[in-house]
Amino acid sequence: KNKELGDQLETRMAQSAEEMKYELAAKYRDLRKTVLALSEQQKMATSPERDVDIFGYYREGARLALQLFTMREGKIVGRREFFWEDLSEDEFDPTSFLSDVLTQYYSTDYVPREIYVPRDFEDRELLEKALSDRRGRRVRVLDPQRGEKRDLISLVEKNAKLAFEQRFRVLKPDMERVLEELQESLELPRFPARIESFDISNIQGAENVAGMVVCENGKMNRAEYRRFRIKTVEGANDFASMNEAVSRRYRRQLEEGKPLPDLVMIDGGKGQLSAAAAAMRELDLEAIPMIGVVKPPRRHNDISHLLVKGREHEPVFLDSHSPVLRFLQMIRDETHRTAVAYHRKRRELRDFTSELTAIPGVGDKRKTRLLRNLGSIQRVATASVAELSPFVGRKTAAEIVEHFARQRSLAEGGGDGNPGGALTEAINDHQQLEPEMIETRLDDPEGDAEDLQPIRSVDQMGQLRTAPRRTRKRGERSTNPHGVRREKIGQSDGGEEELPS
Repeated sequence: KNKELGDQLETRMAQSAEEMKYELAAKYRDLRKTVLALSEQQKMATSPERDVDIFGYYREGARLALQLFTMREGKIVGRREFFWEDLSEDEFDPTSFLSDVLTQYYSTDYVPREIYVPRDFEDRELLEKALSDRRGRRVRVLDPQRGEKRDLISLVEKNAKLAFEQRFRVLKPDMERVLEELQESLELPRFPARIESFDISNIQGAENVAGMVVCENGKMNRAEYRRFRIKTVEGANDFASMNEAVSRRYRRQLEEGKPLPDLVMIDGGKGQLSAAAAAMRELDLEAIPMIGVVKPPRRHNDISHLLVKGREHEPVFLDSHSPVLRFLQMIRDETHRTAVAYHRKRRELRDFTSELTAIPGVGDKRKTRLLRNLGSIQRVATASVAELSPFVGRKTAAEIVEHFARQRSLAEGGGDGNPGGALTEAINDHQQLEPEMIETRLDDPEGDAEDLQPIRSVDQMGQLRTAPRRTRKRGERSTNPHGVRREKIGQSDGGEEELPS
């Protein structure tokens, strides 16, 4: 990939020079040099038997690029990028930023044996313990100062700087122009100021959910995100699930007189697009343009082509480095992440509640009381008898503590069964897209937040805490200067069909 990128940068450098855009050509030249140098370093950055994630970041003002390199069996097998554009310059604290990022990222992803970070932070030991509990064996979070490990972090930091340059200096054109090009490429009847995108997530039909995101004037509007628990579809039927999600969304928008999109985007091919279009026809919304975003075989992170409703027989192919394609891919990835994250939370909650119910003395009421008051699955599993007793009584509290102690013992000893239960499940499906890390709202904009649970997080003083249970006032936002998403795990489908992400 680095060689391909180097060749593309060389082509762009030559084109810019021909057009006498010498400053831009110089930037392409410098980027190409960096790419080729990093390519050589990455060939050498391998150590056998190593299972490690390596983080590095580069920041200028309110913008930041974070890189994650995934090393398995001594080889770099994956790389992910995350970007922030509106960090608070005055309140930014690198140590709490790293803590927030790790807390969020490993709430749903596989936890490796070691994690390398560019600097230490106060609650590192507490986070190590929490991650060790999740993995089922010891996890180390290290901030190496010298040697090969530090060299690996430096490599990742250089990649982060390169990603920053690509996104914010050279390759990021004016967003209004991108939207105009999108309108032209797809022959849309109006400017796509508001785009709404849908995706379905399930495993063989289990915990079937949909995620929907909103992009307004080129920026993601997180307050408008919605999640749907699919109610009328049994088994793995993505077409029917998409039809239900789209129908519920726009029936409610019509009933409440809320804004309709200029473009609806569906993650999927002709079947998903047709199912969504059928839902829109039933609501007399056929005039709203719709597109399907099609993945190439076995390459779930890419986009093969686009299908436009009404012109499905004429697929639209965009250049792989087109700003329009990158823009649509960003929306698609965010939609996918929203759906997958909700599916994982529901699956983890289902597995955990089944595990709790198997403990003598824990029924549905006590299970709900525990999750509501302690705030998260992990908090219940690591609580002491004294912490659990007010909600289930001392005898049952002792049973719960003994149960999870047995699970941890199995995990540490490599025993059979399901060590660690739902807490130590390594989620290794192919759906591993991650978004720009963002803030999560606690409140439901519709006013009903009784079913939403507090977030267990790491506060600014580095102490693990459970947020007090309360319902925020409409429009109130959490104080989180780094804009890092802190997802809750708990009861999440009360009376509302659509919940904020």
